[in-house]
Amino acid sequence: MWKKENNSGRKRRGAEIYFVLYLSALILLLPGKQEKKQNNALEAITSLFQQSFSLLPEKNTLLCKMTTDSTGLPIFQMDTSNILLITGNVQDVVLECIVEDQDVGEVVQVQSTPGSNFSIKYDSIKQLVFFSWHPPSSILTALSESKSYAVTVKAKAKPLVTGNNPELQQLIKSAEPTLMTEAKFNISILTEKNGNQPAKIVYTPAEQNLERLINTLQARTQFQIPESIKSILDFNTGNSIIDPNSNVMVIPMDKEALTLSPALPKIGSPALQNWSNRIIVQGIFSTENYEGKPKVLIEQQSDIPGTASVEVIKSGELLISGTAPGNSPMKVKVIVQRRSDKKTVMTDFEVFPTVFRVPEFPSEIRIGESIVIKPNINSMPGMDATAAITDENGQVLKQSLGGAPFTFDLANDRNSKFIYLERRIDGKLFGDRYRIEVKKDAPRIPFDPKVTKNYTDITVRTCGTFEGRPNRSKCKISDASNMKVQELYSSYSKAKDSDCYFQTFRFEKKDPDKPYSGSAQFIDIFGMETDPVPIGE
Repeated sequence: MWKKENNSGRKRRGAEIYFVLYLSALILLLPGKQEKKQNNALEAITSLFQQSFSLLPEKNTLLCKMTTDSTGLPIFQMDTSNILLITGNVQDVVLECIVEDQDVGEVVQVQSTPGSNFSIKYDSIKQLVFFSWHPPSSILTALSESKSYAVTVKAKAKPLVTGNNPELQQLIKSAEPTLMTEAKFNISILTEKNGNQPAKIVYTPAEQNLERLINTLQARTQFQIPESIKSILDFNTGNSIIDPNSNVMVIPMDKEALTLSPALPKIGSPALQNWSNRIIVQGIFSTENYEGKPKVLIEQQSDIPGTASVEVIKSGELLISGTAPGNSPMKVKVIVQRRSDKKTVMTDFEVFPTVFRVPEFPSEIRIGESIVIKPNINSMPGMDATAAITDENGQVLKQSLGGAPFTFDLANDRNSKFIYLERRIDGKLFGDRYRIEVKKDAPRIPFDPKVTKNYTDITVRTCGTFEGRPNRSKCKISDASNMKVQELYSSYSKAKDSDCYFQTFRFEKKDPDKPYSGSAQFIDIFGMETDPVPIGE
């Protein structure tokens, strides 16, 4: 049983906070550079407020199950709400909520509008955030695979200074510091394939008043309710027992069914690479109610075996991780026993190795040229694949989510000798970093000049594009005597075997009765040039 909260401890904590504020005020009164001292004091005060500002979710996972009753009718049991408690002395709270569909990588910005599948509301008086959701109608008839959503709630706020302290209030008001925090939880939909029958919806009873939030305060079958939380919420926990005199609530921990549900029944992973999977645990509200460490068993027939072990143990969740086998699937079994009633349950999931072909890409690229990249890698349950083109410093120039084929255009302002193709799995580099050479062909004269009595024709080969248009060369003449030049636009043509173009320039006499001479140089749009070419008599 947890001890009753000591009121003197709260008073001492309050005294410590105001002592820090008092020291900050003294800093402002010391002689010296006032602006620097104000900044130091403000940073100390803001840090103090930031430490107490947090978002605490009632539940780490909203678990939804599709099962089948005795008549074969599918039943969808949904946990559709969560409560988050805001702590700290703050005001002007602004919330942002993002929901990511982890199966397809789509992100939804939550808006509390009628008809939305996800909504979020804030009660500024109780400092509570209410999150709710309902699945789209299509999910009730077409869902045949488990789904998982990751919910992130972000909060911004301003410090709230209480009491009679005008100097501190003015300091906070003038600087307007912003405090930030966030909380994460999951929505897991576990389903069996039930044909095309529509599902009967059964909403699970609301778990009121932070039953799971108080997990951090639990003992095996009893835990204490802090006054700060009791004053905010009106507890009504059904079968639970509250003793107002001792401020202790007793919950029959072993009356809830003990179940294990893998977040992903099947996980794909490259052979011998790392993988992980979450196991949702219902019926254990404290890590102390596990009877020893959960067990992991592996069934496999691979010549190159994989591994699996328990990495993280929480009251409502286990994280299992390991390496994938080399050439055949393996089955991972997880066994949990509850200490309070010795009940034992087991679940399993499958890890299957995947072999990816080497990517397909050209060995070189020119400025302004468009190339096609085939990464030959794709996402699958439990594995997030991406492909990207990066520069020599690792900066991403273009990315393909899911590893789908994509095109890449080399920017005109790139001054790199190489670019690189990278494939990543769950953010980690997979395989080699493939190099693509950036070709910068200077203009050149591919043919001998055509020389006649009155003129000379020179053909120039220029490669690449600029802002979507072919790269062109200009002619620069020097030491010219009785010589003029013009481009023969009718002779302009494209090379058959490359992204290059031919231009012809004619150099002729100004006065046909006098000799002509000079030199010519050809410069493309990127400033690359040929050697000078002598012309004339």
